[in-house]
Amino acid sequence: MNELDSIGGLLKNYLKRTKLNYGTNNGSYNYILSRTFKLLSKDDGYQKLPNINPTICSTYPTSLFIPNILQQPISEFQELVERSRSSRVRSRFPVGVLQVNNKHILRSSAVRLSSTHESLQSERLLLKSYNVSHLVDFMLQPLWEHGKFQKRFKKKTKTNPKKEIFFNAKLEKDKQKEKDLQKQQNKEEKATKSTVIKDQELFYRIFGREESLQTKTIEELNEIKGKKPISISESHPYFNRYYSHYKILNMPFDCLGNLHFFRLLGNDFQNYKCEIPYNDFFHKPSTDLTRFLDSVSPQCYRLPFVELLKIYFKEFLQMLAQKETKGILLHCIAGWDRTPLFISLLRLSLWADGVIHQSLNPEQLIYLTVAYDWLLFHHDFAGKTREGIEVLYFTFWFLQFLSNQYFSLNNTPSKIRKERLDKLINLFQNPYLNLIPRSKK
Repeated sequence: MNELDSIGGLLKNYLKRTKLNYGTNNGSYNYILSRTFKLLSKDDGYQKLPNINPTICSTYPTSLFIPNILQQPISEFQELVERSRSSRVRSRFPVGVLQVNNKHILRSSAVRLSSTHESLQSERLLLKSYNVSHLVDFMLQPLWEHGKFQKRFKKKTKTNPKKEIFFNAKLEKDKQKEKDLQKQQNKEEKATKSTVIKDQELFYRIFGREESLQTKTIEELNEIKGKKPISISESHPYFNRYYSHYKILNMPFDCLGNLHFFRLLGNDFQNYKCEIPYNDFFHKPSTDLTRFLDSVSPQCYRLPFVELLKIYFKEFLQMLAQKETKGILLHCIAGWDRTPLFISLLRLSLWADGVIHQSLNPEQLIYLTVAYDWLLFHHDFAGKTREGIEVLYFTFWFLQFLSNQYFSLNNTPSKIRKERLDKLINLFQNPYLNLIPRSKK
């Protein structure tokens, strides 16, 4: 048996990779990609869209798996993708990754402000081929809240590099390699950029000074300061003619900042509370949130992060159950942290319901979601783990809160869901904790 066939072997292989050096041309990468395709094709038919060198997106797998149900020649689909790719940050265009009752669930990055009319029109045709009706945008918290949190975190998380035992062997060499690869990637990106924001005043002229300070997130403002293309929500009036016919749900979901506390609090993440804004711009879930209104700042909710994620998950299930929902695109800014978290939770939970991937056993399902939803789509597993942002670990840890029948798409009894989800949790955590030890407080 090949070591890469096991979950532990897969994780160990990606602990050696950096964000900018995924080694897409080596044998181990091709083996993982090939095995993922076989697992994915056991229940549904797929065809491969080549992304070698890469020609379409440098942070997507070298082969993309397109559902046969689209009934579109792969050559035509590839041409459509190439025309629309520049409409999204880092060219991470919408691609289908999950099929639920003939409804496609897609992932991507956020819309790029510098998108051209041609790329946005091509993206409309791309979404139409998947029959997309809903867009879910995981927005971040307001600038002032997020900024305060970042300052608090920087003071509390200074770590001694000598204590990071399993990551220190080639840390300095990796940093130099990342710098060199970053320079090379920047040169490649410049060739594909249609427009570059050269002055912050351009942003102000489009949106106005007050709005930019009140509604933009810290990542978006940082991108402006760095004079890079700006990401923005599809619901903004500037893009109204391209996205007005979709139902858009803006869901504030700042998982990365909060997940730092997952290690700092010694795994006691359940009680950590986060703040989300209360205004008409953000989607209001069907669950009543009035009990979470902050007494100090009535314009925002203050609730446990785990509770917020449970509310969003239920909201997504209700969306899937509605007849008017044809297909769903969900994304964050870059599309490689918060997006796979939600995609992976859906895949695992729907398997426990008996809705998808019924030809796969628990080990195969975990391998599929870890490889396809996370690693092959460029989640920086080694880097994030080294920084204490254990998003992948949190995803499986969170499954314990979804065992109730309330979170089932087809009313599967709680006892059955709990038995299946507990097995998934144990099968993942054992090899993970063997590779990445954690302190107990």
